Amino acid sequence: NEPRGPWVSFGMTPIPLRPDLAAVAAAVPEGARVLDIGCGKGQLLAWLRDTKGVEGRGIELDAADVASAVGRGLAVVQG
Repeated sequence: NEPRGPWVSFGMTPIPLRPDLAAVAAAVPEGARVLDIGCGKGQLLAWLRDTKGVEGRGIELDAADVASAVGRGLAVVQG
């Protein structure tokens, strides 16, 4: 069986988006520009970038989460 719903890859392992993030992702049009405040490790931003061609930026308080998101090529700053 193929998995259903939106998935995001962390390393080599795809994991499903949380239901709240999937609901947000469904509302974002392809090619949109997004600012994700409180983006965590960037799961939503990565999914939007990889599947909808979204240009995204993120702001996150937790330094470890910022480092994780930046390490995956996302434009996330601590603030």
